[in-house]
Amino acid sequence: MSEFSSRLIVRPLDKEELVKLKWSLGWELQNSFSYDLGKRGGGDKIRLPAGLRSNGASVPRWLWWLIHPCDPDIGKAAWIHDYLYGLQQYSKIYCDAVLCDGMITLKSSAWKARLCFDAVHYFGYSAWKYCQVVTRKANPECQLPYPVMV
Repeated sequence: MSEFSSRLIVRPLDKEELVKLKWSLGWELQNSFSYDLGKRGGGDKIRLPAGLRSNGASVPRWLWWLIHPCDPDIGKAAWIHDYLYGLQQYSKIYCDAVLCDGMITLKSSAWKARLCFDAVHYFGYSAWKYCQVVTRKANPECQLPYPVMV
């Protein structure tokens, strides 16, 4: 069973930082944070560094009544998902599946995890593409594979 092996400690970004990032909400990770995929100690660990910034789950405001960006059913999993998108080392479908796995680990209901998976799978392509462009600009020599789209 997958598990989050450390607490998520964040600080809210101040107004100037939010304006600079063009976000309405945002936080900065205050500690390193990790997620073990599969069996405990199985070797598949995703570790997020302190200082990482996120705007939480990118849920359209009109859907906040159903899934809020600060919803505890998605919070930690959204940080992992954002980080994996930014890394661009895995396929998009894998990153989206890790979000769903993380939500199940957080004891989210199956329908909510499936809804979030479907949302990022079908509508998250612009965020994925944005991360590709940013990653390639930061490291032009990087030979990243194109994402696997299913």
